[in-house]
Amino acid sequence: LPEILREAGYHTAGLHKSALFSPDLGWGQGFDTWEVVAELDAQSMARGNSAKELTDAAVSWLAAIGPEPFFLYLHYMDPSAPYQAPDPWYDMFVPEENTSTLDGRASELGDLYHGASYTAEDVEKLVALYEGEIAYWDSEFIRIPEALQDQGLEESTVLVVMSDHGEQFAEHD
Repeated sequence: LPEILREAGYHTAGLHKSALFSPDLGWGQGFDTWEVVAELDAQSMARGNSAKELTDAAVSWLAAIGPEPFFLYLHYMDPSAPYQAPDPWYDMFVPEENTSTLDGRASELGDLYHGASYTAEDVEKLVALYEGEIAYWDSEFIRIPEALQDQGLEESTVLVVMSDHGEQFAEHD
C-alpha cells in the first residue's frame, strides 16, 4: 500500500515503537519516512508513556506535512503486556476489593498462557490492568482525529484503526 500510494504522489511515513520493525527485515518498504519513536526499552519492556510519545510524534508530523496527500502508518505497542499504563489509568479498573499481587508484568501474562494456576481474582486484575491500557491508549489516540480537525483535514482523510491481535485470559482453558 505505501508503495502504491507513494507512486500516486502521496508522502508516506511510518512511525512506530519497536526496533523489531527493522528496514533490514523489509519493514519500511515503500515509505519515504520509517522511524522508531522513543524505542522501547528491550530489557524491561516498560512502556510508561509509549502512546503519548508516538501520538506526539504523529501530531508533529501531521502539522509539518501541510496540505499534500499523505499516508501515515502508526504502530502503537499499547495495549499489550506489560499492562503498566501511567497513572491514573494503571489501576483505574481494578476493583478496590481485589487483593491480587499481580502488577501486569509481561511474564505474568506468559505464565497464565502456559497454565499457571492463577486465581479468579488474579485474572480479574490482569483484565482490569489491560482495560487501563486500553483507556490510556484511547486518551492519547483521540488526539489524532483532533489534529486532523485542527488542520481542516478531517473531511479529506480516511482514518483506519485495526489490531493485529487481541488478548486472552484463559477463557478457553
